[in-house]
Amino acid sequence: MRFSLKLLLLAATVVLTAASHASAQTTQSNVITETRSEVVGDAFVVELENKVKQESLFSGLQKAGIPYTVRISFSTLFKGVSLQTDAQNVQRISKVPGVRKVWPLWSIIRPSARVSVTGSRLDVIHDMTGVKEVQQRYKYDGRGIKVGVIDSGIDYTHPALGGCFGPGCRVAFGYDFVGDNYRGPSTRKPDPDPRDTCNGHGTHVAGIIGANSADMMGIAPAATLGAYRVMGCYGSTASDVMIAAMEQAYLDGMDVINMSILSNTAWADTPDGLVANRLSELGVLIAAAAGNSGRIGMWATTAPGLADGVLSVTSIDSVKYYATVFTLSSDSDEVFEYIDTQPGRRLNFTEVQIALARSVSKPSNDLACTELVGGYTGKIVVAQRGSCSMDAKARIAQRAGAVAIVVYNNVNETFSPIVDDPRAIPTVGIQLDDARVLLSAINAGSAVNATFSEELRLTTNPNGNLISDFSSWGPGPLLEMKPDLAAPGGQIYSTWPLTMGNGYAITSGTSMAAPYMAGSIALYLQAHGKRNATPNRIRQAFQNAAKPVRSGTSIRGRQPTSVLRQGAGMVDVMQAITGSTSVLPSRLALNDTDHAAGGIFSYPGSPIVRTITVTNNGKASKMYSMMHIPTASALGFDARGSITANPKLSRSVATVRFMPSRFIVLPGRSQAVTVTITPPQWLPAGEKWLYSGYVVANPHEAVHVPYMGMKGSLHNVRIFSTATGYPFLQSAQDGSRVSRPNEKVTYTFKGNDFPWIHVRIEYPTRLFFIRILDAKGKRVLGLVPDSTTELITRTDWTPENSELGMAWDGTIQTTMSNRTVSALPNGRYHLQLVALLPFGKPDKESDFDVWRSPLISVARS
Repeated sequence: MRFSLKLLLLAATVVLTAASHASAQTTQSNVITETRSEVVGDAFVVELENKVKQESLFSGLQKAGIPYTVRISFSTLFKGVSLQTDAQNVQRISKVPGVRKVWPLWSIIRPSARVSVTGSRLDVIHDMTGVKEVQQRYKYDGRGIKVGVIDSGIDYTHPALGGCFGPGCRVAFGYDFVGDNYRGPSTRKPDPDPRDTCNGHGTHVAGIIGANSADMMGIAPAATLGAYRVMGCYGSTASDVMIAAMEQAYLDGMDVINMSILSNTAWADTPDGLVANRLSELGVLIAAAAGNSGRIGMWATTAPGLADGVLSVTSIDSVKYYATVFTLSSDSDEVFEYIDTQPGRRLNFTEVQIALARSVSKPSNDLACTELVGGYTGKIVVAQRGSCSMDAKARIAQRAGAVAIVVYNNVNETFSPIVDDPRAIPTVGIQLDDARVLLSAINAGSAVNATFSEELRLTTNPNGNLISDFSSWGPGPLLEMKPDLAAPGGQIYSTWPLTMGNGYAITSGTSMAAPYMAGSIALYLQAHGKRNATPNRIRQAFQNAAKPVRSGTSIRGRQPTSVLRQGAGMVDVMQAITGSTSVLPSRLALNDTDHAAGGIFSYPGSPIVRTITVTNNGKASKMYSMMHIPTASALGFDARGSITANPKLSRSVATVRFMPSRFIVLPGRSQAVTVTITPPQWLPAGEKWLYSGYVVANPHEAVHVPYMGMKGSLHNVRIFSTATGYPFLQSAQDGSRVSRPNEKVTYTFKGNDFPWIHVRIEYPTRLFFIRILDAKGKRVLGLVPDSTTELITRTDWTPENSELGMAWDGTIQTTMSNRTVSALPNGRYHLQLVALLPFGKPDKESDFDVWRSPLISVARS
């Protein structure tokens, strides 16, 4: 029989755990696995209908004989509970009266942040963003504004953060939802104390928002902080914990919330995403990190920043930064920057000899991976990166008597050498270009001494005012226009737990950019008053005032970076607060050709018409001139249909016309402007180029409105790309693979004689499942049990997210209503992998991408 695809949405969402290509898997189980954990096994969020009480759910579960344990009950922003129960119970739970939907429990991670001792103090950055002028001219400091930090807690004992916790303290609100040793659902031990003593991330974020000391000044140094600890010492949490934290922040009266946290899903309509949008509707804006996956290509921004009501913030590098440096006695003008293993530590050596590592076994080898030969007592060893761990290099140099080791990179990039042993000698990293100069001085023959000063040196950043290389590309999977804004996030100096060093550290990431935005919003709320500053008004003010930044690799000189990378541009807090011109809407999401023009006569490249409204909020009449700033068009797919790690750029850009293009607006009045955008003429629609740029209303204060669209149809993108060698079936017994339609394979399903199904998801999909077809591939017999999965993020070529894998034990689920599972009889069959295309409807067969396996013979004895 053919199944109604509508029913597939009710199927259990499977557990995603670690997987590999191992050829000998000893356990047969129908469990989708992935190399990064996206959902938490045997835990689910149950959403209830509006008028249904939790007691009614519990009663229904008991009547149905479904065992469960309540994890968290929600009371304010989300109607439902999270439960611990076996995945096999999900279908039965969905049938309990009053249940609206059963969601998987997503894992949520802290974005990886680069930790260093080279970075920018906030006083330097505040000049870039207008914060310094706002603080000095208007004395705005965030007083009276509550900023919630949902993160790893805050070390409230830090003097710059008030030194105490509770009423009357700077950190006046908070709760620990997980406990220090949280590693997953079964280890959650909440308590009232949200102090961060072992992670650092939340403390660093809090300092950017509101530190107040002689060492540093945050954006809103008088704001009241709320510490909502959702991560322990190990840096991960779950979506139900996030919902609980958002509810508590709302109940505590937070005016703005920072979430420097990423879900592992590229879809916004998850329970925590829905709650984030609900907060925006209730007047509480969230600033969220856009993500640090800039090197995996487009469609890398994830939730919660993808939610429409959330501000997704990407990172910009500072124009100047304070660097930890050393100099050589042979040339004191030559300065070498280094990054230490421990945040906040600065080395202090004066005229200490440096010497190149020479091994006993390989004297010409400078890797320091085997015992060193020669005298190194009291010296600093210089070694090349590679071949062994940093811990090993440090131990070997230490045994030779060295007081420190300088490890140089094998590529011309800065890096932070990771040493886990707290007893190891100081280990610092330098980039390859600096190493060449250093090695030349050492090899000149005379002894070379180095001086490491504790003082930081203010240095001009060649990448200043550029998007940080780690910042994730947008857009969302349905061409949602993300990120929204950019703020400083590269090499930021801020507070750090006192238990983990001297109280300050420098880290990089969009995790640092988001709190800069949150602090800026606090200043705006103080300036305009909470009643007048709705989330939509705040978004409009900051996007209008933002300044597009140029690309470091632009093909058109000083052309701005794509909107897909920077959103509206660099935050300008001064203009956002004091600007007297507003333009609505503050962003123009044009979607693809199928959805942009909205008319039956639209075609790839046809003009798209939108209307914006320019309002003069000043006290005098203004003359406006409309202008267009294009950015390079970007292609996110390669010739195989896979998302490429390095998007291709083109000089072909959109053209824009305005009607009227020049006009005068009286004080308090508005002018409607028709904007006609024509996609780039010479770009093939079949390649799916994304074009973007800025519409500018240009009085003395330029007001920008970003736009972005796709030339072509996103609906016909490939979810499965056979050009990459996927999907394929792999024998758990001998590792052999089959993938081509003309191949055949036989499985007995005895012992390890069963297949693993390996697939790459080349583009995010809302719905994935595996059918079992007859030998002719014409008739659907049923489903592979537990293969149905919703809201899947795309895979990429990073080791932790390269594929999905599923072991199939030869069973079949014959109906959706009672989930009857039985052994598939002997015979010949095909498996059919099915994934919903963008903008597709689950009840429309043609809206799915499919892949059919080679012919499979089931030969049970």
